[in-house]
Amino acid sequence: GLGDVYKRQPRGDYWSFPPNAIVLDFAYRIHTDIGQQCESAFIDGQPADIYDELRDGSMVRIITSTKSHPKSEWLSRVKTPRARTAIRNWLDVQKRKWSCDFGHKMLAADLQLIGVKLEDFVNRPEFREYLERSGSLELEDFYSKIGRGIISTREIISQFASIKDYKKALKKDDSKLSLFLPRFLKENKGRVYQIRSIDDVHIKLS
Repeated sequence: GLGDVYKRQPRGDYWSFPPNAIVLDFAYRIHTDIGQQCESAFIDGQPADIYDELRDGSMVRIITSTKSHPKSEWLSRVKTPRARTAIRNWLDVQKRKWSCDFGHKMLAADLQLIGVKLEDFVNRPEFREYLERSGSLELEDFYSKIGRGIISTREIISQFASIKDYKKALKKDDSKLSLFLPRFLKENKGRVYQIRSIDDVHIKLS
């Protein structure tokens, strides 16, 4: 069903819009939240689409819905800076939320391959120091960078996973280490470790 209905009542105070301004521009002029949830409209009592152009002296009713939200296409359709800025800000926030969630899941999944819990990993002192040095003081920023492909999960795991982590992983399934060992060897060059796998094969890290 339809959400709240907002109506413009011209009482002599007319708003001015650039040529070819559309219903969405009008909705954002009323309030940002109304623009974000704009679903349809009525212009002079007639049903109108959110992309329909405004007409001089018209009465516009905005129909909102909690299921409606900004889309990338809106940016190319609206004509006012106010609407464009609000839409871009909303899309940026959603993109950051998505990349943060995706990065969080990626790191958790790769850590699971070597039997390490995400919560334990990100609370390691050396990892927290890395966050401060990299400028990602918040974990959300760090996860977002993973989600956007700026930071590699394998690089992070190889840099901060300990020899103890690898020993535990070998007891479970040594085939998974192939994902991380090359980077681990590079990060730990100069050190020599010997780990016994479940099938009695020795892996020397040097």
